[in-house]
Amino acid sequence: MKVVGFAHSWAGLYTPANASDGTPGITLALHKLSGITKVTDTHVEVLAGTSFAQLFQDLAALNLTLAWPPGGIQGLTVGGAVSVGFHGSQMSVGGVSSVVQSLRLLDTSGNTHDLDDSSNPDAMRAARMALGMCGIITRVQLPVSSEFHLRRRRWRVDDSDAFLDYQLPQLKQQYDRFHWYLHPETATSWPMYWEPATAAESAAEGRSCRTAAEQWEDAQEKEFGVDGLPLIMRWDNCSDISSRSLTHAIDMEQQPLWNGEYYVALDDAGEAAATRAILEGFQAVAESRGLSKPSTHLWLHVRYVGGDTSSLLNPCYGSATCAAFELGLVAPAMDAELPPWDEWAAYFGAMEKVLRGYNGRPHHAKYYTAEVPSQPGFGLPVEQFRRECARFDPQRLLRNERFDAVFLAGTGAQQA
Repeated sequence: MKVVGFAHSWAGLYTPANASDGTPGITLALHKLSGITKVTDTHVEVLAGTSFAQLFQDLAALNLTLAWPPGGIQGLTVGGAVSVGFHGSQMSVGGVSSVVQSLRLLDTSGNTHDLDDSSNPDAMRAARMALGMCGIITRVQLPVSSEFHLRRRRWRVDDSDAFLDYQLPQLKQQYDRFHWYLHPETATSWPMYWEPATAAESAAEGRSCRTAAEQWEDAQEKEFGVDGLPLIMRWDNCSDISSRSLTHAIDMEQQPLWNGEYYVALDDAGEAAATRAILEGFQAVAESRGLSKPSTHLWLHVRYVGGDTSSLLNPCYGSATCAAFELGLVAPAMDAELPPWDEWAAYFGAMEKVLRGYNGRPHHAKYYTAEVPSQPGFGLPVEQFRRECARFDPQRLLRNERFDAVFLAGTGAQQA
């Protein structure tokens, strides 16, 4: 049995196992379990099937917002996002799992458990980012604040060496909310940051923030839009309330893409070296396919997440901050076919090989090579995670072969 949210990302961990007699497993969708159940000036209690888009809309009506910077895709459900560690890009803050204040679980025997840090600290550390293995999250409490405004800015840098060696370290020091794209074919970079603004400054600027879908007409003006980016990568310069400024899209239907991600803890020099090694790997893939340069539809996206130990399976476990290297191979148009799978797998394999060499760990809600062990570095306490989850899945209905292959490797834990 498996529970799915928006199904924004998919991986082998989330395929339900067959029963012992061969009966196919079942998938539960919680979309009808939606809405706010309680809200104060410091927190909101929300049902697990609620999308972030709906949550932000409901909070905005109360002049509130989440006191946490989300990732750009807002169609995700709260329960699914907590389970897989949905994150944005802010160096001082972890993913949404790290700010969960309490939650309600339904175990596989049908019993309800209300968990929080004070009364159930060990169970909370397992359930916060449980990858669907510690029961079914039905309700979550998250921090809120009064609504605020953010200004976002993005620009193009043509000198990749200058960007990696000088501008990138400076930007990371200057802006807590920051990320960047890199286009391997042209070696151009696209840094972007958010900074505080007032309502008056947003009004004076007069540029409300638009989602990717709202920019589709601009993207028709040339192959990658007027600013050189495909629709799925587009963020315009603007100033708006926080939720609009942080939103890139409600879903990913505007432009299909293959997608995978690795987390890795690096200093500035290591990040530059890893990026150059990844670019060399992409070039080797291109040449092996008879091309002079990597695909024009290949994009590297690097975000930053504050590391913490509030979740036993936190991908940044044990490091103050880690970089999230996300690779996308994008369809050439909104209604076009995806590029060939083998092409995508080759490019992702090149990035994966480099980041594995730096003790990187994959995002388990996205694609990664099946043969790669997933526990290098950072000291994930996997056995403790398994012990805690056994309380909420005594029948082991939520496990599957993929989970056992990934999280039993080298732990000494029992398969049964």
